[in-house]
Amino acid sequence: LITSYWDSLTPSDIERMYIDAAKIPSKEALGGRLIKLLDIPPESRAADPLIWEVDGKAVGLTNLNNIVRGEQASIHLHVFDFQNRGKGYGRRLFVMSVQKYLQRHQLKHVVCEPAVTNPHPNRMMQGLGITIVQSYLTATASVICFEHEVNRYEIDQSLVDRITKTLPA
Repeated sequence: LITSYWDSLTPSDIERMYIDAAKIPSKEALGGRLIKLLDIPPESRAADPLIWEVDGKAVGLTNLNNIVRGEQASIHLHVFDFQNRGKGYGRRLFVMSVQKYLQRHQLKHVVCEPAVTNPHPNRMMQGLGITIVQSYLTATASVICFEHEVNRYEIDQSLVDRITKTLPA
């Protein structure tokens, strides 16, 4: 699912996420990396992907990287079942993922830095009541990205607890 998602990105998806298309690994290379990664216990991984399922069907994923155990890590989210966008699944599954990552890696907080111009994750963060800590120019959001402006959101356990109380089951 992950390799198919990356392989199926449209030119507008690539532009929206400021991705350098030449740096996207081939489906085979990405698959090989994922297989190696999944052989490592989650708490010891350099990256930690979680697939989201709704009614037994995979609808998206979060990936944790830049992990500094006991401190912070960066989270990226992708919805690859486009028919399920805008139905509220992303909010609930994102918060559940952050909860899992905070516990699994004993993190103080998780950082999410979507492009300023990418409306979907920014709208979701703000809809959850998560405020922008800062906006800045970076090329380090991902090794496959061009320099672009991002909004930095920081999510800790107390924020997850507050948000969880407001989400439908």
